[in-house]
Amino acid sequence: MGDIPEILAVIPARSGSKGLKNKNIRPLGGHPLIYWAIKHALSSTSISRTLFSSDSLKYCELAKNFGAEAPFIRPDYLANDRAVDLDVLLHAVEWLKLNEGYQPTHIVRLQPTNPTFTGRLIDDCVSKFLANPTLDS
Repeated sequence: MGDIPEILAVIPARSGSKGLKNKNIRPLGGHPLIYWAIKHALSSTSISRTLFSSDSLKYCELAKNFGAEAPFIRPDYLANDRAVDLDVLLHAVEWLKLNEGYQPTHIVRLQPTNPTFTGRLIDDCVSKFLANPTLDS
């Protein structure tokens, strides 16, 4: 890895939304909502890998079709109303470390429910973050 940051984008999308059923795969602009987060992560020049984390095989298959990696199904205990994003991110990083020996230097969490960010905005945020060593998140 050296001095070059290894930045992992994690896109969390559970299937069990109670407010709006299957919100993460509902269409927006002709594509499922998860498409936009994946598209923008892949268009970012700072993101090294784009990982999709879900409890749904259907969601994971869609994510793979859009170009994201989805190497696991998230455990049930990380896919309920009480699960917190930090635990979801830690699970993804630990899975990659144990199964691939991969360890990113930084993690970017991209929520599918906020499809308005772009690859350029991701790059701008990452650049500002990396330029300020006092920041931790």
